[in-house]
Amino acid sequence: MDKEIPSHRWSISPLITSHLHLYFDMLSLLSFFLLIHVYLTYGAPTTKEPTFTVETKLLQAAINCPQTSQVAQDSVVLIVPGTGEQASSFFRKTLGQLLEKNKYHPCYLDVPNDSVGDMQINAEYVSYAIHSLFRSSNSKIRVVAHSQGCTNVQWALTFWSDRRKEVASFVALGPAWDGTEIAGLVNRVRASLTGGKMVASVLQQTTGSHLLQALKDHGGTKMLVPTTTVMTNTDEIVLPYESGNMAGATNIVLQSKNLCPHRLVDHFTLVTDAISQYAMLNAFEKGGSGMTDLEALEKNKETLCANKLPQFTSVSAGISFTTQSLMSAIQTVVTGKGKSTIVTEEPPLMPYAKAK
Repeated sequence: MDKEIPSHRWSISPLITSHLHLYFDMLSLLSFFLLIHVYLTYGAPTTKEPTFTVETKLLQAAINCPQTSQVAQDSVVLIVPGTGEQASSFFRKTLGQLLEKNKYHPCYLDVPNDSVGDMQINAEYVSYAIHSLFRSSNSKIRVVAHSQGCTNVQWALTFWSDRRKEVASFVALGPAWDGTEIAGLVNRVRASLTGGKMVASVLQQTTGSHLLQALKDHGGTKMLVPTTTVMTNTDEIVLPYESGNMAGATNIVLQSKNLCPHRLVDHFTLVTDAISQYAMLNAFEKGGSGMTDLEALEKNKETLCANKLPQFTSVSAGISFTTQSLMSAIQTVVTGKGKSTIVTEEPPLMPYAKAK
């Protein structure tokens, strides 16, 4: 008869079992606190970001970097234009020359249709440019924008949240986070003359527009990266000029009592003003906070207030610049830039920008 082979079973003592349970409980607790730490330090996990509706080749073609062979780490500045402007022509002899003189590498974003089309599309160009320049320079970039361009930058930072870690500093010249009343007037006049036809981006910049409300609803009207805003209380485009104030940012009004109370600077010469330019260069300083040092600005106010238009040889040259810029913007808004820019109502919000 075959012998029955006894079976051997491993048994773990109750003490060891208790220790193992305690070990795994502690490990779970440690993991929980680690997740809390990561969340508080870096924010919530990145969600899927919006897909570009514009072809990559068109997005890339809009980036104009004249000194491509001289790109250096930590020196790239993206210049984003406003309504009716082309960055490479409007800024090359003003901010562009100033940045080059100070060892920066300006890259101009030439948004198609002079930025009069849907601002959500314009912001795709901004988002792509930030990421492209960040990757090619292997370092965070700096951004300076004018007028509508400021909102386009903020829209890109809001909905493509990964861009925030790619921007070291953002300077907004003449922004209108809450819109401008003058846009509403332009819409009404143009609609009455053309049978209800208006320009897309002008509608979107009107106080109370769906686009601006969506930006606010998604937290886009507060500082997302180190930000400095520069405003003038004699702005003929941004009304009221206080629309440029941003929560958390360094907000500068040229005519504040601590700067130059009697300064006369309009929406366009804002980009050539000595205070604006000092504020930008100060914010862009390497190793700094990424925001303008107000104490340093006020310390230099006597020199800055005396130097009204540093890049013009005369007052008449400055007036000529303003006149040409204003007339060019008006012509673009009046005529539009193709069928896609002319609408009878505000462009619908993209799915990603609709209410949460």
